[in-house]
Amino acid sequence: MRMSCIKYILPLYLLTAFPVSGAEWTSAQWVWQKQPDGNFSKRSMLLPAHIVGSSKTYYFNLDTGAEISLLFKNIISSNPSLSKIFDNSSRSSVPSGFLYTMNYGFIVNGEIAATKFSNKAFLLQTSIPSMKTDIIGLVGLNAFSVPVLTVDYIKDRVALTNDVSEVEDDLPQKISYEKYTYTTGLPAINISTMGKSQGQYILDTGVSISDAVVFDLSSWKKMTGRELSDFRNKKIRDYTLGRFFDCVSAPSLLNIDVGSITLGKLTIAYCLRDGIPIREKGIDGLIGIPSFFGKAIIIFDTKNQKIGFAFSEEQKK
Repeated sequence: MRMSCIKYILPLYLLTAFPVSGAEWTSAQWVWQKQPDGNFSKRSMLLPAHIVGSSKTYYFNLDTGAEISLLFKNIISSNPSLSKIFDNSSRSSVPSGFLYTMNYGFIVNGEIAATKFSNKAFLLQTSIPSMKTDIIGLVGLNAFSVPVLTVDYIKDRVALTNDVSEVEDDLPQKISYEKYTYTTGLPAINISTMGKSQGQYILDTGVSISDAVVFDLSSWKKMTGRELSDFRNKKIRDYTLGRFFDCVSAPSLLNIDVGSITLGKLTIAYCLRDGIPIREKGIDGLIGIPSFFGKAIIIFDTKNQKIGFAFSEEQKK
């Protein structure tokens, strides 16, 4: 999730395993969140990981909206085994300006989703409370040692490869690619409605509050045809990393397109962070993951700066 906007939290979670179809695929697990009606919904995807020095399996939240990968300091501090490993690890200086973080990180070696990584810098994040959990941090695209990440929301699995051809032959669905740009180091794609650009949006696997989040109120009104006054006492309140987010959400009037790909009429949220509108230079919003659950595959090709989309069923026009 975009680190200076909406942040990762640890709600109630249930872990469920799924079978894999081949050695190149790793089954993902999920954080689940209880809804007001008593049902559970998917919150965020978890990738299994191993840290050099420990034989235990831990988990990282997959967050392509994170500019730098994180370790949750309080959770690691409450785990004697991990504390010992990181106490003996090299420290790394990190960029300033991140909320709720220490001014240093660790150089980490290990394995994520069955793919080894070495000498990766992880920032220490401080706002997650101490608790007994195997979820020890979050990883963005910068954490992986290979350039292609494939996230299969149909079969709940991921693959890390050196080239898209390694996964294309294993997917029966047609894949359509769109170029993306790096905005503040994150994958930004242009979305449009009826051929009119609506701006640059980060494709953010850490956003689950809505299909999309729009930062500008006037844009949200145009895309949904609604007013904030329509949602008196119907706001969604979320608490993440020490901050409250109050959001209103409504379906878009028109189909949302990414290049030639139609995502359909998405549910779009407008959020205030502690009562203040979210503003991010060069970014107009976020495309979240709920619209992809159970029906889409996304390929992040960082080598060629393109994103591939494949769907289990033809998207409605």
